[in-house]
Amino acid sequence: MDGNNFEKTTDNEIDLRLIIDLIWNSRKAIAIATVLITVLTFIISSWFVPKKYESTAFVSFSQPLVTFNQPLDTNPSFIFSVKLPESKTIMFLSQSNNLIESVLTHPNFVEVYGEDSLNRSDFIKMVDVESVTADQISFQITDSDPDRAKTLANVWAAQVVEFVNERYGLDALIINLQSKKSEIQTDYEIDQENYEKALSTSTLTFISAQKNQAVSDLTKTLLDISKTNNIMNELQIFEKGLSGLAKDTLLFWGDSLVLTSLHEQAITVSSDSIILQINSDSFSGFTVSQALDVISQMSAELQSKLEKLQITQNELEIEIPILSEEREMAKESLLLYEFERNISYNLLKELSNEEIKILAANDIGSDLLYLSAEATASSKEAYPNAVFNTILGFTASLVTTTFLVLFIKWWQNKKE
Repeated sequence: MDGNNFEKTTDNEIDLRLIIDLIWNSRKAIAIATVLITVLTFIISSWFVPKKYESTAFVSFSQPLVTFNQPLDTNPSFIFSVKLPESKTIMFLSQSNNLIESVLTHPNFVEVYGEDSLNRSDFIKMVDVESVTADQISFQITDSDPDRAKTLANVWAAQVVEFVNERYGLDALIINLQSKKSEIQTDYEIDQENYEKALSTSTLTFISAQKNQAVSDLTKTLLDISKTNNIMNELQIFEKGLSGLAKDTLLFWGDSLVLTSLHEQAITVSSDSIILQINSDSFSGFTVSQALDVISQMSAELQSKLEKLQITQNELEIEIPILSEEREMAKESLLLYEFERNISYNLLKELSNEEIKILAANDIGSDLLYLSAEATASSKEAYPNAVFNTILGFTASLVTTTFLVLFIKWWQNKKE
């Protein structure tokens, strides 16, 4: 085995020498071919291959001066917020169809490129977007004209800034809020109309007036009952004081005044009594017998009045609870309309307050993105220059020519 391995090793060494000798013997051909290809590469790179230039614009993030991310008190489901998009989101949006279309139709782009000079596929091949830092993104354009590359980079970056600010900044928030406010305004007007319609057909006002009148009547009735009882009690006391006197005895001056006073009090609670027909000025000449007759008449009339007042009291005490129940039912029928109207009104009011604050903040500054560095026209080629291409052509031609020499020799030996 050792002998065989040695022989193989020896053969390999002989083959390697043969290869080296073959390359050395063919050095002129290899050199001529390599030089020709290298020169050709240099000529093509210098005069025929278009030069490429890169131009880069930078866009930076900024936090809004005022943030809104608290739910509304009247409706917690409404949350208006300004959320800064992530870098990946912006990089994705920068190559969306809508944004590219806005770039390709921009007046500055059309001025330097012309109309219909680029389509979306051509544009994608020319651009490169990268996240430089956590709060900065670069927008790079590669073109054969440095001025065109600069213009396109600036237009592209500016359109991205405008696109993001319109959809994520306070401007978008204002549009969203005003749209919601218009919707709630319509709801409020409908709710107000429904409430007024229900109110116009409701019996609440009429029933409330009836109840208030009944309560007032009951209060007056109870007062009249109390006054009537007091007068009747005083008449009884006065009658007992006269019962011990002779009937033909004239009334004392003080008793005449007491009877006159009781008569006047009786008038205030009795309007349909014969007591009104008695002339109180004649009480001063009344005898005890006449006074007792007057007291008897007044007591009878007051008793009749008391019974009527008590009947009225009972009727009112039955009527008032019924009216109260009817009033509550009428009130409940309006409660839903009023409740919905109030919700719409309070929400509309709160949205108006939010709108004032957001508009004020928007005046201060609301951009989430801004063009932090505009692209400039570069005088330096972006891709490898003619020298680099020449070196690459030299290396490639040398290797290729050497391989062809070896392949041709191997093919000749194989035929032999």
